[in-house]
Amino acid sequence: MALNLNKTSNTFRRKAEIVVFSDKGVPVKNFVNCEFKRTSKEDADAFDAELAAADDSSSKAAMIRDRLEEVWMGWDVVDDNGPLQFTHENRDRLFNLLAGSMYDIYRAYVGGVLGIDRKNA
Repeated sequence: MALNLNKTSNTFRRKAEIVVFSDKGVPVKNFVNCEFKRTSKEDADAFDAELAAADDSSSKAAMIRDRLEEVWMGWDVVDDNGPLQFTHENRDRLFNLLAGSMYDIYRAYVGGVLGIDRKNA
């Protein structure tokens, strides 16, 4: 199928891999299908430059969290009661429960925008 730039959607979907360690210390891969707002490569590059210039890891974490606030539009996540609605509260619950998940979601977003996966996002 030919690419039609006039029919490109405003969002894209990308799978994020989140590793959770079991109570026995075994890593278990989990996947979250995320929906992101489509942004330009120039916008992503500008943010990446700002991120690289940040002084410390706390600043970088806050910048990544703010960026995800802007671009992360939805997910396919379930809990014991079935599908879990994508809300700011549930997103924060994920980030608080699994601290590294924020970086995993961010890597999925960057990989989708740039068409690559970055090792050190």
